[in-house]
Order: sequence, then structure tokens, then C-alpha cells
Amino acid sequence: MMEFLDDVDRFDFDIDVRKGQLKTTLNCLEYFDDHEYEQRFRLTKESTRLLNNLLSPYIEEKKKSWSLSRIDKIMIALRYYACGSIQRLIGDFHHVDQSTISRSINTVTNAICLLRDSYIKRYDSISTTKAGFYTIAEFPNVIGCIDGTHVKLQKPSLPNAEDFINRKGFCSINCQVVCDDQYRIIDIVVRWPGSVHDARVFDNSTLKVSLEENHHNGVLLGDNAYPSRQYLLTPLLQPQTTQQRAYNSSHIKTRNVIERCFGILKRRFLCLQYGLRHSARRSCKIILATAILHNFIIEHQKENCNVYTDVPQINEENEILPVAPNTGAGNHFRNAFIENHFH
Repeated sequence: MMEFLDDVDRFDFDIDVRKGQLKTTLNCLEYFDDHEYEQRFRLTKESTRLLNNLLSPYIEEKKKSWSLSRIDKIMIALRYYACGSIQRLIGDFHHVDQSTISRSINTVTNAICLLRDSYIKRYDSISTTKAGFYTIAEFPNVIGCIDGTHVKLQKPSLPNAEDFINRKGFCSINCQVVCDDQYRIIDIVVRWPGSVHDARVFDNSTLKVSLEENHHNGVLLGDNAYPSRQYLLTPLLQPQTTQQRAYNSSHIKTRNVIERCFGILKRRFLCLQYGLRHSARRSCKIILATAILHNFIIEHQKENCNVYTDVPQINEENEILPVAPNTGAGNHFRNAFIENHFH
């Protein structure tokens, strides 16, 4: 918040903006140097221009001289994702009305969501992913790590509003995410209210169907909120043997990738950490848009994600959850896996 106020104070423009009409706006691409721009918008200038080109089929360019350009709308949305501030403050920064900020965020969010198939690719390179995970703690055959994270939102005006209250007592969306060894999000489900358990989200996902149909040659790693299956391995609650303890140790170290992915995502896009003051439907779209931008940044900016991992995360995942029931087949596969791969 203080960063926003400092930014607004830096610019003393003599402007007269009629309601809903823009007379002048700050050209952020020219005003800020590269480092300042990336701090405020998370994307580099080059990446912003690339995103502008990618969204050109979905966001028309301005038709009136006083209207916002497409790239202005994109920078408004990026500023909101990055800082999660009050929209009126963003309006003061860009010298536009709050309603214009809201419309810009909505327009850009909808457009970014249309890039989902291009940037959230399920198991695009399985052999490379397996090798990457193996280098972490020598856990073999891993194609992804799965977990749920909660994004806070204001209580929705819906008949089932109580369903959004999670186990910690605040309203949220429960987001199921699968990431690879490079913190790329390779699968995401964003539609369940906060009271829904992680196992139920997974049981009703297309991801489970594809795994059960053996479309992917490998296993996911999850915590004990998920049931142990042939395609989803969870830790042992009470390891007894040396092999079991080695399995648990390797499992925990490898699965830590998903926790770090959440930390990076919420540190990069503070709107997810501070909470969303939108309808539940629009909030789900914003979460999806930031996930797409997360992968967009990794792909195009070649950024070292480790710079974010020393930032503490508001981590509700560490709270003890009800343990999902396991099946005999799942336990048998896990025991055989331990016998074959851990010594």
C-alpha cells in the first residue's frame, strides 16, 4: 500500500479528467527504467509488449482518442495482480476512474484466460520432468507434485455463501495445482469453495480420470490429504523400516516443490496473498490468469524462481488435515514401490 502512495506522490500532473474520460495518462513503459518497471508490473517491458501482441485478437485497440489503449489496460491489470491494491489507488496512479480500472481488469483477465491451452500444458515433456525431479532427492518416476492452496475472497453474495468458509474460518477458493520441477503449473482446478476438501477436488477432476486411464507414465506426489493410489503417492504416517524412512524423506524433499511454487505465485502476485474483493466467478478467473502469467514469465523471462523462495508464505497447507482413506491396491503399490526403489 505504501509503495502505491509513494508512486502516486512522485507524479504531479496537471490534469482534468471528466467522469469516464481520459485526458492524459502516465506512459509507464517510458517513464520507469527496466528494474523499476519489473518491480511494479512483474513482467519486463519486452514481455509486456509480447503479451500485448498475444492479446490483440481478444482486446480491441481504442476507437476514441480519449479511450485507454490495449497496452494501458494490460498494465492496469498487471499492476493490480502484482500489488492487489485498492482499485481507486490504481486509478490515481494511472489517472483514470475506478470504474475504468475495474473494466480494464475484467477485460484483460478474460483475455489472458483464453491463453490457458498455450501456457498450462499437462506433461509437455515427461522425461525431462522426471529427470528434474530425480535430481532433487532421487525420487524416481515423478511427473508432478499436487496440492491445494486457498485464496482469500470477500464473502460472496450467493445462497451457498457459507460453503466458501474454510477450516480456518475465512472465505476462500480452494485451488488444486500440479507443478513440475521448474515450478511451472501444469494443471490447475479453480472452481471449488474453501470448505471442500482437497481429496474431493481431486476425485472430481479430469486429471484423476486421465491418470486412471493411464495416459501418463509416472506418478504424482501429494500429502496425506490425498488417497494413496498407483498414480498418486503419499507419505507413510508411521514409517518403520530404513526403506520407509528413506522413502518419506525423499518424498517430502521432492514434494516441497509445490509449496515453493505456491510461495512464488503468491509473492509474485500479491493480490492472491492479500485476498480478492470480487465475485467468486471473477475471482476464479483472476486466479487462473495469474497462473497463466506465472508460466508466461518462466517461459519468456527465464527468471530464476529461487529469488522468491526465501519469502515466507502464508501457508495454510501446513495445518493438519483429515487424512484421506487409502485403498488396499494403493497401499500395496506404494509398498512395492518402496521395496523396488529405496534401500
